[in-house]
Amino acid sequence: MPLQEFIHKLTEGSGNRFLQSVLVFFAMLALTVCYDWAQFKNLSTIEGMDAAQVARRLSEGRGFSTQFVRPFSVYLVRKHHQGDGKLNGDHPDLANGPFYPVVLAGALKVNPLGWPDVRPDANPGQQFSVYVPDLWIAIVNQGLFFVAVWMVFRLGRRLFDDSVAWVSAAVFAGSELLALQHVGPIDHAAGGVVPGAGGGAGAH
Repeated sequence: MPLQEFIHKLTEGSGNRFLQSVLVFFAMLALTVCYDWAQFKNLSTIEGMDAAQVARRLSEGRGFSTQFVRPFSVYLVRKHHQGDGKLNGDHPDLANGPFYPVVLAGALKVNPLGWPDVRPDANPGQQFSVYVPDLWIAIVNQGLFFVAVWMVFRLGRRLFDDSVAWVSAAVFAGSELLALQHVGPIDHAAGGVVPGAGGGAGAH
């Protein structure tokens, strides 16, 4: 009967792998929501704030510029521009690679959470808790993290077998260090996707 064939395919046939993948995805999604709910405290690292402000300026059409001016970058810019350190305008960002700020800039362009007015006199009496653009960046990073986990799983299954793939993906996804890195904007999120794609291509 069609129903029996469907149940057999879902539990023993090709649908079993799909069902497992869906269950694992929703389990990871639930754990991620719980983790972010407990751990997210806006941007809390210098690297995160630096990457975010470069991405925002890029999304506003101001190019790869920064407000985090480093003495060595001033030296390099002055050397390149015959003494002009670009301190009165948009100072070129020389500390961040271009890929991750571009990814974040694209995400900020379509930010569905909006840009709240955080001036002290804008919302009198309202206590500041979470800056929603930072939360949106964290969500984007979690998406990149999921892609990296999927790549680890595919690479483990291609090079070894399903058991190695599941264990590798679980260890990678459950790493406390990686989880903390991917709550805020640190380019390990995007950096994990690019080597993973290269490793998957090399495994062919």
